[in-house]
Amino acid sequence: MTLRRVLATLSALAVIYLVWPRSVPVVPQWMVRVRTEAGAAVPGVVCRQSWRHDSIGIGPVSEELTTDARGQVIFPARRLRIPYLVYAVRLVWSVVKFGIHYEGGTHAYVSIGILGSVSGCSELAYFSRAGGSSELVSECVVATGFEKSLP
Repeated sequence: MTLRRVLATLSALAVIYLVWPRSVPVVPQWMVRVRTEAGAAVPGVVCRQSWRHDSIGIGPVSEELTTDARGQVIFPARRLRIPYLVYAVRLVWSVVKFGIHYEGGTHAYVSIGILGSVSGCSELAYFSRAGGSSELVSECVVATGFEKSLP
């Protein structure tokens, strides 16, 4: 192989590497339990998970799930697929744009809403990708009798 062919092959591989999507972890699996002060599960409660990835300018993205008979809801782990080049450009742009005030990374929270109003656990939990935990578990305790107000 000539030097020119080697350089062309390496260049092609570099371009493929830069445009190939990478999987970026955003939020780990998150289980939420809603129960009364007496410890009884509260089914039928709408829980909303919202997240954003400030480093690459994606979000906020939300999903609503309803608690099951055990008063639980499990939000799946969130991942993004984004090309390395796009990830790098957005990351650099975020740092340049915000300078010393840059607070990049992933931010997520879970909120509990009932019948259009918010319960005592309005912002149940907050997650930031600083520590990088593998699974999140949050619990919301509502007043006993609260479940009677559900449809």
